[in-house]
Amino acid sequence: NFTGLENFSIGAKYLVYDPYKKRRRSVDIYSFHSNRQIKLKDLIPAVGVYAGVNYDNKENPFLLNPKTNETFGGISPKVALYTQNNFESGYVFITNFQYNRIGSDIAEFQYILTLTKALNERFMVLIETQGFKSEIYDDTLYRFGSAYLLSDNLQIDGSLAFNVTNTPSVFNLNFGISYRFGEHKEDDIQTKDNIDKEYLENELDKEEEKKLKKQKKEKQKELKKQKREEDYLSNEVRRQSRRSETNFEIK
Repeated sequence: NFTGLENFSIGAKYLVYDPYKKRRRSVDIYSFHSNRQIKLKDLIPAVGVYAGVNYDNKENPFLLNPKTNETFGGISPKVALYTQNNFESGYVFITNFQYNRIGSDIAEFQYILTLTKALNERFMVLIETQGFKSEIYDDTLYRFGSAYLLSDNLQIDGSLAFNVTNTPSVFNLNFGISYRFGEHKEDDIQTKDNIDKEYLENELDKEEEKKLKKQKKEKQKELKKQKREEDYLSNEVRRQSRRSETNFEIK
């Protein structure tokens, strides 16, 4: 019995494009500010899509259409588009665009725009706006929140949400706790320390590579110079030899 559930859906997500998978950020070891500037490549987001179906009970009180005074029931499709930008300054911008119960008289469009900022390896803050557009509900919510990582797998979070209308007025506090299951390696977790260490190592490798290339070019120049000198001496020896032969014939 799904009467008391506002939403019940089954679907699948697919990561269409991930620009961060093989991207290696360059670092300027001489400039702190240069490493924190937003670059054009940061504006290219990771993109994911979702497709699924809803199952709604006809007696669900949450799905009452005020214009027809009837509740919606049955199966309907749901699609969504997700994007995420990771900026080098520690900001992350996330968007969610959803179109729910497509084809029904209570079809809903919803968007969520979220900007987060990691203050350190364990604490982050966010600001968010969420919009709804349907025959049942039409509103915009604003949200402020934060999350704190108690351990590598355990996180607590909280947020405050409100709107600026009175149809109805919204003001609420939310608290949550989450635990991560699954296999993962600590090396896969990108923190400021291991990222900066990796980039510094890469930059030092590049500097070493440049130095080796420079030494190789200098060595090649030296060998060419040495070859020219050897050729010159060899030609001089041959000229001297020809002169000696000529003088001998004349005598």
